[in-house]
Amino acid sequence: MIRLPHVVVGYWWRRKCIYFGQSQGYLHCITKEKVFNSHEKGHKLSIWVLLDYEAQEWVLKDTVSSLQLFGEKCHRNILVNSEVADIHLDCNVIFFFSPCEHKFIAYDMDSKKVSVFATSKCISRLKVGRYVPHFSESPAPLK
Repeated sequence: MIRLPHVVVGYWWRRKCIYFGQSQGYLHCITKEKVFNSHEKGHKLSIWVLLDYEAQEWVLKDTVSSLQLFGEKCHRNILVNSEVADIHLDCNVIFFFSPCEHKFIAYDMDSKKVSVFATSKCISRLKVGRYVPHFSESPAPLK
């Protein structure tokens, strides 16, 4: 058994693990926390990575606010209704689905850039699946 990052334990009403998956060979946990301070309202995401499985050492990789991700229009309640769609297998990129504006958003942890890569009223989180390329040779030769 692997314990979640210490920030998740207790405080279930303020902090929740909203994503758990693998990227770049490491286990990742993304937590959501309500922000109560006066200069920034909304939510904060913390991206944790398990660097040492034996010691169960979680390291904080990045944090991002709902304002940074979704802008002024939707940030206050967006993380309540949005979901982490996935994390890139090979890069420091997280994909979000925002039902507020019907968008898929990519957040690059290295550059801190947010980009919209799909917008449609028809997009549903339930229709999203992970694409994993298969690079092995074909069992039958191609002509």
